[in-house]
Amino acid sequence: LILDEEYMHAIPAESARTISAEKTRRIPFSEIVGCKQNSRHAKQFKVVIFRDTAQKRYDWIAQTAAEAAEIVEETTKGMEPYRHNEIPDFG
Repeated sequence: LILDEEYMHAIPAESARTISAEKTRRIPFSEIVGCKQNSRHAKQFKVVIFRDTAQKRYDWIAQTAAEAAEIVEETTKGMEPYRHNEIPDFG
């Protein structure tokens, strides 16, 4: 994953060394409705997006629990300008 000011870029592991536009999934922070670290397996985290009329959940595994926490923290910061008062429960 690569995070910039407006997007989360999901790059498949096999192409992580060479960023290829056709294999990279670009997710705007405005479409992310939730990001949470797994409490039982600290290396795992999930991101929920809302696009058009449906939610989609992405589950990822970081190298370390600290890396997962940092990704969740940075994603949450990126979401802040787009958040509303209610935070949905995405289980």
